[in-house]
Amino acid sequence: MAGRKRNWIDKIPNDKKSHVFLGELINPLIIIFFIFMGSFINSPFLGANIGFILCLCAHVGIEIHQHVTNTGNPEKLDALAGSWSAINIAIIINILYFLIWILKT
Repeated sequence: MAGRKRNWIDKIPNDKKSHVFLGELINPLIIIFFIFMGSFINSPFLGANIGFILCLCAHVGIEIHQHVTNTGNPEKLDALAGSWSAINIAIIINILYFLIWILKT
């Protein structure tokens, strides 16, 4: 945009932005799915944490795939950028489950 001063978002590389966008799309779906699956064994908390771990594995797996096949630019920070929403969701869910557990006892 002409005449607009660059802000901190403009300084973030497009590759990181795409990883964040991918994470914002798939991480909540994966975690919600595993919360639902965990409810079948009366442990949505366990399901949420399994979903979180699988989100981390998926984003690290994308970077490993890029490294092995020499496609893209594999970076550790890309995996962190993609996992950022999963980390935030997992923190919130774990705090909520902890508070519910405290209130029940």
